[in-house]
Amino acid sequence: MELTEAEKIYKVLYEQNPGVYTKPIDHWEDFRIRYGLVKNGQEEVPKRSPTYIEEWLGEEFFFRSLQEEVCLLENARFCPPFWHRLRFIKIVYVYSGSCLFYMDDQVTRLKRGAFCIVGPNVKQALASYSEQDRVINLIIRYSTFAESFFGLLMEQGAVSDFLWEMLYNQNENMALLYCGKERERLKDLVSQLLEENALEEEKSNLIMKSQLMLFFGEIFRTSKKNLQVWGKVHREVYLPSILCYIRDHLQTATLPELADKLKLSEGYVSRYIRRQTGHTFRDLLRDTRMNRAEKMLLNTDFSVDKVMETVGYTDKSRFYRNFAAKYGMAPGAYRKQQVAFRV
Repeated sequence: MELTEAEKIYKVLYEQNPGVYTKPIDHWEDFRIRYGLVKNGQEEVPKRSPTYIEEWLGEEFFFRSLQEEVCLLENARFCPPFWHRLRFIKIVYVYSGSCLFYMDDQVTRLKRGAFCIVGPNVKQALASYSEQDRVINLIIRYSTFAESFFGLLMEQGAVSDFLWEMLYNQNENMALLYCGKERERLKDLVSQLLEENALEEEKSNLIMKSQLMLFFGEIFRTSKKNLQVWGKVHREVYLPSILCYIRDHLQTATLPELADKLKLSEGYVSRYIRRQTGHTFRDLLRDTRMNRAEKMLLNTDFSVDKVMETVGYTDKSRFYRNFAAKYGMAPGAYRKQQVAFRV
């Protein structure tokens, strides 16, 4: 892979002052100051970073439209590692060469065939310093994973335990790492994702999601001894049942009925949900309804009223208010915007 123009700038800076790259930076100005303190630096550091460097990376930067749910981004070689947090889910896959992955006070080198899964809010950094490195970021919308990939959470094992924590207990830094031998099936799937992603305007969101689902399926086959979890997994047994109940009873779900099904008091269930997810029962129900409504608007020809009824709303103003709060516009306007993107 030839270096991009941004990577060429980064490479010159790196080769002159490699010592500046020993630990992640907080922001680009931090790098400029650190670089300037090294006396042998000859190249002027640009006032703006050649690539996107921010503390928070949101979905709006990576996805070209709201319809797009999966995308790929190659990590910029020679870019200084910078601390950042995500508002989406990311899989880092080392296609060739290697990279350094940082989280908290930990750092490890991921070699060819290795990968790590990182969820929202996790403070992390990534870096690679060779032209032979090819590190692929597979990016998935949070709402897509919570809705379309929900079946993965029903599997048993270390991977599903981690995914539960990643999605619904975002108060701690956690990452799942695979550092075993390269697996040809995983590499083939990433190759297919790269090929589909390269189609630009003609790429299929459905194909991208399907290939990524197969990727996760292969991950579930991974031996536990080859997986490392950074951070503490403390899954409790009620959360899967709670989330399945909400998904299966969108129109009628109530906290008293849920507590009755679990044979627990309402107070205990309420506190448990708050402790595990940081949200209330009402929050989880609302977000699940909004995720389902958004998918129906994009993938069916149901009227807005029919969508509203299907996801369990009888109060039209409340439905519109909640939808606009999550997606920034009314349901009808959202659907029209997505139709325009498709055209």
